[in-house]
Amino acid sequence: ADIIFGAVVDDDLGEEMKVTVIAAGFDTRRRRPSSGVRSEFGDDNVEIPSFVQG
Repeated sequence: ADIIFGAVVDDDLGEEMKVTVIAAGFDTRRRRPSSGVRSEFGDDNVEIPSFVQG
């Protein structure tokens, strides 16, 4: 598996922590139904680290 790690410090969160997990490279032939989990965050809350931007 390829694992890319990034971290961002947001002092506005106080004692709160937000975690984003991205998983890729799964065999699509073994698809399972979606669990129905929805994100509470929209695209406007996404920060792409500079090393990923290229």
